[in-house]
Amino acid sequence: MVDALLSMMLAIVLLVGMVTLTGNSLRSEDTLARSWLDLEQSTRERDQTRISNMEESSCDGSNVYIVLVNDGSVAVVDFDDWDVIVQYYSAGSSYQVKWLSYDGSPPQADNTWAVEGIYRDASGSLAEIYEEGIFNVGEELKLQIKVSPAVDNGSRGVVTVSTPNGVGAWVQFSR
Repeated sequence: MVDALLSMMLAIVLLVGMVTLTGNSLRSEDTLARSWLDLEQSTRERDQTRISNMEESSCDGSNVYIVLVNDGSVAVVDFDDWDVIVQYYSAGSSYQVKWLSYDGSPPQADNTWAVEGIYRDASGSLAEIYEEGIFNVGEELKLQIKVSPAVDNGSRGVVTVSTPNGVGAWVQFSR
C-alpha cells in the first residue's frame, strides 16, 4: 500500500514537472519567434530607408544649414531620436566634435539642431504638401545646426546624421 501511494505521488510529481517544462519551453519558443519577427521587421525597414545629402550646405559661423533628401522607400520621423554629430575647427584652430541634441524648431539653444523645414524643393522653398512634419520619400529636409564656439573663417567641417534605425548620411560644409 505504501509502495503504491509512493509510486502515485512520484508519478504526479513527474507529470507536474513535465507540464511545467513543456509550458516554459513553449513560452521560450514564442518569445524567440516574436523577437525574430521584430528583428526581421527592423531589418526590412532599415533596408528601405535611405537618406543622402543634397550638396547644399552653408555656414554663417554659429549656424550650419544642411539639406538631406529621402531617397528610400519609407517615410522617416521621430527627429528627436536622430543622432547629429558635427566636427569642425573653431577660432584658434581648436578641433570640435559634438553630439547635438534635438531642439524642436528654430531658433534654438547652442549646440543643438532643429528641422528648419521639409520641402518638395528646398532650394525653391516649395513646402511639403503631404503629411506635414513627416520626412516622406522624395522630400528634402533642411536642418539648422547651432554650434558654439563658432566655426572659424576659411575652415571646413562635417555633419553626420543618423536615423533611429541606423541609416545615416554625412555632409561637408565650409565657412
